[in-house]
Amino acid sequence: MPFMIPAAPVVAGSVASTAAATAGLSAAAVGVAPIAGGLTNVILPAASAGLSFGQVAAIAGTALSAFGALSSGAAAQKQAQFNARQAQQEAQRRDQIATTEASDFRKRQAHVLARQRALMGASGLDPGSGTPLLVAGETAGEIELQARRILAGGQAEATRLRNQATLSRASGRAARTAGVLRGGALLLQGVGGFE
Repeated sequence: MPFMIPAAPVVAGSVASTAAATAGLSAAAVGVAPIAGGLTNVILPAASAGLSFGQVAAIAGTALSAFGALSSGAAAQKQAQFNARQAQQEAQRRDQIATTEASDFRKRQAHVLARQRALMGASGLDPGSGTPLLVAGETAGEIELQARRILAGGQAEATRLRNQATLSRASGRAARTAGVLRGGALLLQGVGGFE
């Protein structure tokens, strides 16, 4: 009667099948057979396949190590994608905050400018000509400059966050690729040691 070891999800079965095929063995000889529910059994038919328990355990261990490397890379990519989404959302929020703050600043300063004009008018100066007009124009220019600085600060922070999101996505892709390469290396290493 064959000895059965429950293993990881279906990927482990295909990884083990690949390892077996690379070693010149059929999947049936190694005892890898997908079953319902997404699980794979590694059956150790040492007597019928002519493999020792140690050889089959080595193949199964290699397959599980490769599956672990693949899973680790995929998990790192998912985490990086999550981080990228968070950074992207924060960038949008920073843009909105900067726009609101600049708008609020303009409104507050418009009241200051109106008060300034009223004081000039009350003191007998014509706010629409001469020096009062120049002062009002200069003040309005300073107000707009400060509002644009507020916007630029928010946009710079949003750009930094968007760049962070881009780097996070790239990091995730690299982690997944590294997982695939590590899994492949483990398979080759395990199969190479089986000769």
